[in-house]
Amino acid sequence: LHLCDRRQRQMCIRDRGTGEVASYLAEVLANESQDVIVIGSDVNRLAEINASFNVLTHTGDPTSVTILQEMGISECKMFIALLRDDTDNMIACSMAKKLGAAMTVARVTKYHFKEPTNEEFLHHLGVDHILHYEYLAAREILTFLTHAWAKQWVALYGGRLFVVAIKISDASPMVGQSLNTFTATKRDFHVAVIKRGIDTIIPCGSDVIQPGDICLLYTSD
Repeated sequence: LHLCDRRQRQMCIRDRGTGEVASYLAEVLANESQDVIVIGSDVNRLAEINASFNVLTHTGDPTSVTILQEMGISECKMFIALLRDDTDNMIACSMAKKLGAAMTVARVTKYHFKEPTNEEFLHHLGVDHILHYEYLAAREILTFLTHAWAKQWVALYGGRLFVVAIKISDASPMVGQSLNTFTATKRDFHVAVIKRGIDTIIPCGSDVIQPGDICLLYTSD
């Protein structure tokens, strides 16, 4: 699977299984106005994707140099291989990288590919990132268990910055407080976005926190 913006091409290599992951990613990226190409061998499934989402599809082998070149791999910003076999995914990424893809992502089922020494070796082969579903699921579970009070918790820049989403309860001390109040007190977070019902608010100092708000915070602690 390959991702890109309107100025560059984005390619999606379909899973040879059910293709649910590729279909979901194709939908998300298409909704974000990305240019997506889905390559696969299942004609019927590709037809469904083509009819459902604003993406291009192509029937063929994604490990074929000819196919990748025909699909404009040299203009590809991100290439994601979601084939069933780990080796096929790494070969596809290696070929895509050599042919000009800016970034490659390979799905793997074996965890040892996530080990630092293996990841470094794969990087030299042209595999920039490894996608391991079980590892991602385990990390999400651990995050939920350690930060159960947050709706979402994402660490950035090696843990130096955190993005946290919290829902404001009726008993929260933040209720009724304007953001100006926060600036006048010692605090270690910044309210970047407020989700209130169907409205998304980019807040200013006069905005007041209300019960039921979902606040997106930035913090370094």
